[in-house]
Parts: sequence; structure tokens; C-alpha cells
Amino acid sequence: MAKFNIEKVTRIEKQYILKAKRKTALSLFTGAGGFDLGLEAANYKIVGCVEIDIDARQTILRNRPEWNLL
Repeated sequence: MAKFNIEKVTRIEKQYILKAKRKTALSLFTGAGGFDLGLEAANYKIVGCVEIDIDARQTILRNRPEWNLL
């Protein structure tokens, strides 16, 4: 009979639960994105960022190209 590692199962289940419970956020007045980084660390998915400042937009595009900058 094959043995399984209960720690590995628990880790996989935890990853699944975290993905299933992931909340979304739309960032307004994003700035350089510091608050959004905190949201990502808290397991939020940033679905879009709104910023009009040119320097802040360039910073976001350079550092977080995967963010949807509106």
C-alpha cells in the first residue's frame, strides 16, 4: 500500500483554497502602486489600475507590466 505525505496534501489544499478565495480589486488613484502591492500580498487580484499622472503610469508600466493600466 502506498503511503502519502500528509504535509504535502495539506500544502496543496491550502494553495487551492487560497486561489478559490482570492478577492479582486480595482485600483483608483493608483500612484506608483504601493497600496496595490499590499493588496497583492493580502491575496487580492488587481483587475485594473486608474492613474493619470504620467510619471506614475511609467513606473507602473515598468515595474508591473501585467497590471491592466486604464
